[in-house]
Amino acid sequence: MTGFSTDISQRKFAEEHRAVLARELTHRVKNTLATVNAVVSQTIRQATSLDDAAITVSARIPNLGAAQELLIQDEVEGAAIGDIVDRALLPFKDRDADRFTPPVPM
Repeated sequence: MTGFSTDISQRKFAEEHRAVLARELTHRVKNTLATVNAVVSQTIRQATSLDDAAITVSARIPNLGAAQELLIQDEVEGAAIGDIVDRALLPFKDRDADRFTPPVPM
């Protein structure tokens, strides 16, 4: 009787790792779409016109992307939460300067 055996543990690990990454990506995309939906809904609710809403959404969406880049940077290098918040709030600061106030140092 002759035969052979092959160690497939690395291949199985790689398959499981891909499945975990796929689930994580799906989760993150769903979260991102829920955030975009909330931003658009809130923008439309507060807009004075459709043009106003379009301009505001066009400013907010790229800033969500910028905040996402900082979150990814945080996973790799580290990003301060203040930087992430500042980046996410950037389109709102132009509109009402008194809407946000910096925290009082302790």
